[in-house]
Amino acid sequence: MFKKYLGLMGLVLFASAAQAKQLGVGLILISPTGLSTNYFLDKNTSIDTAWAWSMNDDDQNLYVHATYLFHRPRLIKLDRTALDVHFGGGLRMISWDDRPGRNKKHDDETYLGLRGAMGLSYTFKPSVEVFSEVSMTMDVIPETDADVDIAIGARFYF
Repeated sequence: MFKKYLGLMGLVLFASAAQAKQLGVGLILISPTGLSTNYFLDKNTSIDTAWAWSMNDDDQNLYVHATYLFHRPRLIKLDRTALDVHFGGGLRMISWDDRPGRNKKHDDETYLGLRGAMGLSYTFKPSVEVFSEVSMTMDVIPETDADVDIAIGARFYF
């Protein structure tokens, strides 16, 4: 099951990159840690995704989120530096793979939840962005649970 999600993740990423004119691809760190994409639909809106995985001794999981973001360019000004603000909502999915004798709390379970996010970003050059983000997710399938994630990252736009 884990391999199917990983394959689907790669297919969507490459299909997005092939059609993109304002596509940013990079890394996201802390929670989650993995690949990050951001596709600008216009000057003030985008679709942000993160595709992360964990394969440590205690569990294997796949994390995917997609968030529709609103951007407010240069909203925060610090001396000669301006930071962009983004906020929005979307979905998050986490799928745990069966690990015999390991973490039994989530074996072979997939969680789906509603996600709200807000963050800051700074563009060094027209093609390099660094960002930070805080998000809250309310899982609704298979049970109700809440989760907070904090992340930083960088993307290259082409």
